[in-house]
Amino acid sequence: MSATQYSDGDAATIAYDIQAQFEVTRGRWDGCTRVQLAACWYYECPPGSAPYLPSVPLVDGGALSLATSGVAAKQINVGLLYDFLYEAVAVGQLWSASDQLLTFSGTGSTAGQTPAFALTVQSPPIVTLQTLDGQPAAPVGMSVTRSQGAQVHWSTSGSGVARFTILAFEGKSFAAECDFDASAQSGVMSPEILLRFEPGRNFRVLIRGLSSAHSEVQGWALEGGLAGYGGPLSAFDPAALELR
Repeated sequence: MSATQYSDGDAATIAYDIQAQFEVTRGRWDGCTRVQLAACWYYECPPGSAPYLPSVPLVDGGALSLATSGVAAKQINVGLLYDFLYEAVAVGQLWSASDQLLTFSGTGSTAGQTPAFALTVQSPPIVTLQTLDGQPAAPVGMSVTRSQGAQVHWSTSGSGVARFTILAFEGKSFAAECDFDASAQSGVMSPEILLRFEPGRNFRVLIRGLSSAHSEVQGWALEGGLAGYGGPLSAFDPAALELR
């Protein structure tokens, strides 16, 4: 289960996207190896692994909702789209500060496949990419020299974790990520990690505030995540990146 809040560069329009799905076979990164190096890590994903959520049968989670807190507290019903994929998309805010609580809840399936649950997550900071290796954040045209590492600067509203991600769509190494203190407003992904990638232009980069919570209910592992993007680059429109 996840909820993403994002805006354009001037924060003129704030929108959210809530998604949920329940599966009993393979989750994301199944078969991959996560290699940790200080605050960063990369994934080695050999043939046959599932670096992204695979196309597997999903199961019924019942009626789902997300309840927000604060002055504008509300409950949002997360509708069933197809094949038990749930989503709710709208213009508006889910949170305005990084100390609010949001609760995912579900009634469970009538057939007993999934249990009823409630999972509370604290809202993350809103993080906006400013520069990457001195280059202003832009949808295209940014590049990084692998042997020199990647210096990233961001602005933030609120405290918590800022997660920086470089994504690849081919090869053995599919992603590299770092968790930084959002209030630091800068961080470095080391050459040791970047050199795991082959040079090329088919990469994407993004940064966001992130928070998560985990629980287990009747044998089900539940994970809820919140992501806060403060600029035009988001999970739905990451920036293109060249690695040299």
